[in-house]
Amino acid sequence: MIVPSLPGFAFSPQRPTLTASEQTHDLWHRLMHDHLGFRRYAAHGGDLGAGITSRLAEAHPEAVVGIHLLAAAAPPTTTPRNSPPRNRHTWPPWRPGRRRKAATSTSRAPAPSPSPPH
Repeated sequence: MIVPSLPGFAFSPQRPTLTASEQTHDLWHRLMHDHLGFRRYAAHGGDLGAGITSRLAEAHPEAVVGIHLLAAAAPPTTTPRNSPPRNRHTWPPWRPGRRRKAATSTSRAPAPSPSPPH
């Protein structure tokens, strides 16, 4: 198990600058792939690390086999216009007034009537 700490937290010094070409998720990928020799690996992140782990998986899908997150950000804003076609008929699932179809099943026996009090 490899447990890198975030720059500026725990055992890692703060980086003097944060450039677009040297983001934390890229540093972690270089650590796992280039320095430690893992072709594929899984990653975990919580709190701030959840965002970095998500970016790691997005930027390096060929290497990251899976991620586990303890904190998740709100999903990006999705509208019927930009949602995938398979989801358009259900958008949004929590819409006021939307009703679920009543479950109808004839395979179950009716519930027994309550016994009268004694």
